[in-house]
Amino acid sequence: MRMIGAALAGAAMLAGADEARADDWRAMWTSHHDVVFVDADSVRRRADGRIAFQARHRLGENDSNRDFGYDRIDVAVSGRCTPDMADGPPAASRRAYFLRGRRVAAPDWRDEEVAQDAGWIAIMVCNGTIGHRSFSDLDAAMAEHAEHDTLERLAAYRSPEVELTGRVVQGFERNSVSLCGSEAGCTEGIVTETCWLEGDIHVPTPAGAPEWVDGGPRRDSADLSFRGRIHRSRTRGGFGHMSAFSCLVEPTGPARPATVVWQMQVDEGPPGRRAEAVAAHGAFAETVASGGRIELASGLRRWAIDEVTPAASTGGGGGACYSLPRFGGDYLEGNAPAIGWPLVRGIERDGSRIVIVTTGYDESLEFHLPTPAAAQAAASFAERVIAGRVRSVAQQGREVILHRADGRRERIRFADAAGAIQAAGMAGKLRAAEIAEVKREGVLVRAVPIERIALTFPGEARAIAAFPLMEALRAACRTTDSGR
Repeated sequence: MRMIGAALAGAAMLAGADEARADDWRAMWTSHHDVVFVDADSVRRRADGRIAFQARHRLGENDSNRDFGYDRIDVAVSGRCTPDMADGPPAASRRAYFLRGRRVAAPDWRDEEVAQDAGWIAIMVCNGTIGHRSFSDLDAAMAEHAEHDTLERLAAYRSPEVELTGRVVQGFERNSVSLCGSEAGCTEGIVTETCWLEGDIHVPTPAGAPEWVDGGPRRDSADLSFRGRIHRSRTRGGFGHMSAFSCLVEPTGPARPATVVWQMQVDEGPPGRRAEAVAAHGAFAETVASGGRIELASGLRRWAIDEVTPAASTGGGGGACYSLPRFGGDYLEGNAPAIGWPLVRGIERDGSRIVIVTTGYDESLEFHLPTPAAAQAAASFAERVIAGRVRSVAQQGREVILHRADGRRERIRFADAAGAIQAAGMAGKLRAAEIAEVKREGVLVRAVPIERIALTFPGEARAIAAFPLMEALRAACRTTDSGR
């Protein structure tokens, strides 16, 4: 595959010239003992999906000894962004190895791995998952990495020192804080963000308190205020126990008691426990089980079913408002869709086939932004992409070019190249999906996709009988924000 000429114009990087110094390095991905940075200003993306950029690997281990025979790898990558990149996009790369600033021969044992890595780095760039923090000095970045030994910390956004208020919870494998309002401050109705806590704050344990409560370890909590910083990941996790938290709070000042009125969600009664929902689900399940196998389909996937059962949980949309398909007494394999009736937007019948139009969940359509303000801007951008029926996207420097279905081009300029890369990645995902709505929760922007679940009955009479029962079940499970 030919390299994109614009990206190779700066090939002095591969020649080992230190003057080819980027102003905006973004920590991206770790490979073996390397830490990888992408030059955000070098990224070029064309409307046909072709992409090119430059990256630099730095040695994250044994840096003082250079035991591996190199301490830096410069890589020029070209590839193509495609809707489905599960196996990695086609990517080519040119690689140059250095030791103490002088070019050296590529180690055979490493060069093949670096060539393979280029495809996975390209996935990250295509998806717009690029580091939130900008570095102009990689020596300073690597010194920070040596102190904390975590790539996610290099890639995460780091807020200024601000006043924070939240509920600190500490105990077995837990040291977290639920921030009230995050850096915006704690006010009524504000969003709560739960982060891992890393610092010298300890919740006092009451004298004589048991170590175990209700069969599990005791967790002590207290509402506190303190000065601190917030680190936010580019993804769903990266911090704390099992890397399960997408944010980390670093206290920089002493804690003091705080009074917080926490927002409580009023339980109006889970719809799955309502008598009318239980009765409606029973009638629908009886029709499904009345003889003959039914084909369940979602997209290109197909399963045979002969019964549906309500979910074991009765919370939220569970219980009778959540139908789990089964066949031969067993649940289906391969991520078969269940039917959450409060999410159903419509039901259509054509002969023996009934199509349930509902909303689904796609992790790849979750976008983690550095700040609430950035999330609000990203949500507006996502809605703009959807409304404009964007067919393709290009990006050059700080500019994103959206190619719309009506033939027009829309140019949008961002504050920096990394913001443009993130927006182009978002547009690339959204253009290939049918989206019901865009939701923003704090710093998280989530596009909610439309999903169509088809049930094909063995005869039209069975479908005719099932259709009104499904509509009745949908009505019985309706909540205040469903059934649009």
